[in-house]
Amino acid sequence: MIPISAKEPYDFLSSVNADYNYALSIAAQGIVTEEVYKNQVIHLADDNTEERITLSSGSIFYVSWDWKQLSESDSGTIFDLYCDSSKANGIGNSFNWIGHDGHLYTVRFDMKLQRVGNASSRWGLPNVRIRLLGRGDAITIMVSENLTTLDNKLPITLDNFIMVSENLTVLDNELIVMPDIIITLSENLTVLDNLTLALL
Repeated sequence: MIPISAKEPYDFLSSVNADYNYALSIAAQGIVTEEVYKNQVIHLADDNTEERITLSSGSIFYVSWDWKQLSESDSGTIFDLYCDSSKANGIGNSFNWIGHDGHLYTVRFDMKLQRVGNASSRWGLPNVRIRLLGRGDAITIMVSENLTTLDNKLPITLDNFIMVSENLTVLDNELIVMPDIIITLSENLTVLDNLTLALL
C-alpha cells in the first residue's frame, strides 16, 4: 500500500474493535478534508500570559467530504447503515471504513445525514463527517460450508469477491454478505469457527 503522504492519521491511532462488524468502502468523492486537534485547553490571564493544559496526548481526527452523486443502491446502503439501530445507529455505534488513504479505520458518523436526489435516481449525501476512532486492523468474516473456488475467487455477492489462495479449506460456518470489500487471505488457510482475519 502506497501512502498518500509521509504521515497519515493511521500512524497516530491504535487498534479499536468496531461495535458493528461491517466495512464501508464506498469511496469518498471530491475534496476530502482531514481535521485534527488535541484535547487541550488554554487559559488566558489578565496580563495576556497563557496557561496551557494538555488533557490527552492523543490526536483526535475527523474526515469530511461530500458524496455528490451515488447510485440508488449505494445511497441506500449508507442510509440503511446510518438509520438501522443495530448497525451504525446514527452517531451511536462504530463501524469499519476503508479510508481515502487505503487504510481500514474504526469510525463513527459525526453528523446528521442529509440525502438529496433527482429524477434519474442519482443521490447525493452532502456534509459527510466521521470521527476516526482507531485502526480497524481486523475484521470478522464467516464463510459457508462446502464452498468451492473459481480462479481463486470466492463470490459473496454479484460484484464483490473475497480473494483466496489455492489451498483453501472451509468448514462449518455460514456465509455473511459484506458488500464492497476485498479481503486477501493467506496461503494454505483452513477456516474454522468464525476466524478473525487480519487485513493485509
